Amino acid sequence: MNEIALYSACCSLWLYLLAVVIRRKLQCVCDDRMDGKTVIITGGSDGLGKATAFNLARRGARIIITCRDWQKGLAVKQEIEMKTDNSEIILKKLDLSDYTSVQKFVDRIVKTEEKVDVLINNAGIGIGSTVNKNGHPIIFATNHLGPFLLTLSLMDLLRKSSNPRIVFVSSVGHRWGHIEFDTIETEDGGSVPAQFRAYTQSKLAQILFMKELHKREHKNGFSVFSVQPGTIFTGIFRGFPWLLKLITYPLFYLILKTADEGCQTQVHCSVSSGLEIYSGKHFTECRPEEPILPANHQQIAEDLWEYSEKAVGYLSKKSSNIQPYYEEASIHYFTSYLDDFRQR
Repeated sequence: MNEIALYSACCSLWLYLLAVVIRRKLQCVCDDRMDGKTVIITGGSDGLGKATAFNLARRGARIIITCRDWQKGLAVKQEIEMKTDNSEIILKKLDLSDYTSVQKFVDRIVKTEEKVDVLINNAGIGIGSTVNKNGHPIIFATNHLGPFLLTLSLMDLLRKSSNPRIVFVSSVGHRWGHIEFDTIETEDGGSVPAQFRAYTQSKLAQILFMKELHKREHKNGFSVFSVQPGTIFTGIFRGFPWLLKLITYPLFYLILKTADEGCQTQVHCSVSSGLEIYSGKHFTECRPEEPILPANHQQIAEDLWEYSEKAVGYLSKKSSNIQPYYEEASIHYFTSYLDDFRQR
């Protein structure tokens, strides 16, 4: 019996090592450089954002990474500069759930940057039962409304690029998402199921926004993509007890991606030449993939755009200039629009 157990253990170990050896490491095969290009990466101080910043820094890009934790962001900035020998790494503070913070960030960028070539809307959260200053659920505000406001506010700078690109980091979770305008402002709710619904809804909203933005701006030279990075082995697992880590980490290593692997699709959409013909597409594993059917619903995308404009207190004009209405005004517009939308 002991010999059988030993033999089984040895076979299992060899099979595991074989799986590790043949495990496919997804890499963006494009070797295009980004010298002279300015890239903004939200949430660039950890996880996918940090890995993306490292990759693009090695390609010579001038990178603006945003963060909420200044000290953490400063450490990452210094690490990237040291390991990539790229001194063009700029750190800016930004809280996407706070629309005033978004506007202050944009005001600073407009003063310092002549153009922006690539905007990567990477930052996001998966849990949260609170609301922001404007009364919007924190998950939907951080994952969709904040990036919506940021993107519209940076359009003029992006237009100054010869090949502007915008990338939205969505999730496989969009497949369980439903845009329910009646419950957007209460979806977080506090319970785990409610937060999951809020998360999946926000990830579907990102794809819908991407498609509507493509429809409006592709004729002006914009290339717009959404990406699905896959399931990533990140710091979320660090809190596991050591015994659980011992059991789960070998399996996680095989079935989950590292942050460096997970960022490859957004790197691909940011740097690869010739992707302009795929603008408006959803990407996974560095290739176009069809999202769920509601993500292609044009009327929902148009309604979501209008809804989001009112929610963040911004109204975009045909000239692409945008007029701000802050704080209490945005709550007023959001509430009045919601009432009006329910009556349709």
